[in-house]
Amino acid sequence: GQACVLKTLQPRLDGDTELADRLLMEEWLGRRVQSHYFPQMLPVGERNFLYFAMSWHAGQSLQAQLDRGRHFSVQETVSIGIRLLKGLGALHRLDVAHRDIKPANLHLGEDGKLRILDLGVAWCPACPQGQSLDIPGTPSYMLPEAFGGAFDPVRTRADSPTRPTNSPTHPATPAAASRSNTPHPPPPSRRRKTARMPGS
Repeated sequence: GQACVLKTLQPRLDGDTELADRLLMEEWLGRRVQSHYFPQMLPVGERNFLYFAMSWHAGQSLQAQLDRGRHFSVQETVSIGIRLLKGLGALHRLDVAHRDIKPANLHLGEDGKLRILDLGVAWCPACPQGQSLDIPGTPSYMLPEAFGGAFDPVRTRADSPTRPTNSPTHPATPAAASRSNTPHPPPPSRRRKTARMPGS
C-alpha cells in the first residue's frame, strides 16, 4: 500500500476546540491545493477520530539538513528560493497565506522535489473570523510588521521569507501575494470537531 502521514492532535489536547478547528481547516486548505510543491491529501473514508492523511515522501526538511552541517551553495540556494516562490504562488492564487515559512517546513525529497509543509496556521478569507487576528508563525522568521498589531496576512506579504541570523542559507527572496476573485468554498463544518481522538 501507499505510505502516508497521519496528522492528529495529542490526546492531552482533547477538548481544545480551537486546535481542533485549526486541524480541520488545515485539511480543508490542503485539499484545495493541487500542486507538486505540497504533500497531497489522501482519501480516508469515514472517520471515528479527528485526523487526516497525506502523502509521505522520502527525504529531509531543510532544517534537518542544516542541523547535520550541510552547506548549500549559491546555486542550490537560488534553486530552492525559486521553487519556494512557485509553491507559494500556488497558494496565493487561491488567496491563501502560509504564514510559517521556515527551513523546518521545507522538505527536500529524494526525488529532487521541494515540498512546503504544515498549513496549520495558514489563512484565507474563508477562515473563521478571529484566526486572522492571531500573530502566527515562528518569531525569528516573521516579518517585523507582524508584531505591529495591524497586520493583514495577505496584503502585507505574509509569506515573504526572512533570513534569521541563525540560518544564513535560508532563501531571502520576497514572495508577492497575488489575490484572486475566485469564490471560496465554505470552510469545514464545526460539527466534525466533536470526533474523538486516538487515546482519548
